[in-house]
Amino acid sequence: MKLLILFLSLNSSEPKEQVTKFYDWYLNMLETGKIYQLVTPDEKNGQTYLKYQPYFDSLKKLNIFHSNFFASELRTFQRCNSFIGQWKWEQYQLEEPLYDGYCDFLDYQRWVWSQEPINAIEILEQKINGRTSTVKLQALYIKGTERVVMTSEITVKLTKESGNWLITSITK
Repeated sequence: MKLLILFLSLNSSEPKEQVTKFYDWYLNMLETGKIYQLVTPDEKNGQTYLKYQPYFDSLKKLNIFHSNFFASELRTFQRCNSFIGQWKWEQYQLEEPLYDGYCDFLDYQRWVWSQEPINAIEILEQKINGRTSTVKLQALYIKGTERVVMTSEITVKLTKESGNWLITSITK
């Protein structure tokens, strides 16, 4: 019995560790400029669309997201695609449309809800309730001794599956 408990505890990560892993990846992508350019022209018909598959593939490689997260993201991106797909690429570049709730995430850094530079996160709270967890955090900009809170509280929800905590949603 002790071996099983030890084995399970070795496979199980803390929810906040998964959240930190994701934001380490995300902030590195922002800092290095490697964040995906989602809006692009369709080479066949010249319409504007979101090319989100490479972004999804990159997130999947982290092995920290639940399938529900991807299902929700897919719905969000498809809704946005149907909206921006109304514009020819040339027109979109000249007069980027107001997103009217369809693609608001294109106006800011997706997972920190800010247009300002972010270079750190601070975990404020972690609550575990059986197989679910909530981690609350805030995004920061730190330069020298200056520490500026850049966003209101961000909530990350996780579910424990096969001994691992997986992110199901990230909301503000």
